[in-house]
Parts: sequence; C-alpha cells; structure tokens
Amino acid sequence: MEKFALTLQSSSAIDVYVADHHLMKYEKDLLLEIADAISKGEAAKVAWFAGFGDSFRQILMNVNEYRRVLEFGFIEIAFNQYGWFASPKFLNREDIVLEQSEIRIGRGLMVHGLTR
Repeated sequence: MEKFALTLQSSSAIDVYVADHHLMKYEKDLLLEIADAISKGEAAKVAWFAGFGDSFRQILMNVNEYRRVLEFGFIEIAFNQYGWFASPKFLNREDIVLEQSEIRIGRGLMVHGLTR
C-alpha cells in the first residue's frame, strides 16, 4: 500500500491513482470531491480527508465507512491500531447465526430522525 501525505499539491497523484485502478462509484465520487477541494484551495477540507489514512485506498474506504455510519446517527471518528475506521457498536444488537453466515440486527442512535 502506497503511503503519502494528501495535500493541496496532490492533484497529479489523484490522476495517477484513477488511471491505475478500477474504481467503484463511491471511490470515483470521493476522488472528485477531493480533487475539487484541491482545485479550490480548501486546505481544511483536504486536511480532513487526509486524516482518514496514509493512502488513497485507506482514505476512500475510511471516509465511505464514516459516511455510512452517519446514516445511523454515529458521529465519532475513531480508528483501530491499523489505521482503519473503527465502526461504532450498535445498540440492542442481536446476532443470528446461520450455517455459513450471520445476520446482525441492531439499532443506531437515530430515533425518528433525531439523535439521542
């Protein structure tokens, strides 16, 4: 995994990453968002993205995961010892174990559109 520092000068690194990888839609969208912030000179926004990892792959996956948990009312940003986003724990979680898989049912912090 490549390590680098995402900065306002990372525009060409984004172009190379896009050319060298087969990206999912969310990855393309995030890279466009990062490139837009770079082109507008939005240092704070670029620094926010940079705080999610040491490579494009890690940044893209961590930001995507963070935005997904926002849908359930979680807002904390935390990482495990390897630098990957630490998913929050759901409330009232139940695990249903099947033969070769598992279904997890839980509740986030959102209640009727309001956070608790």
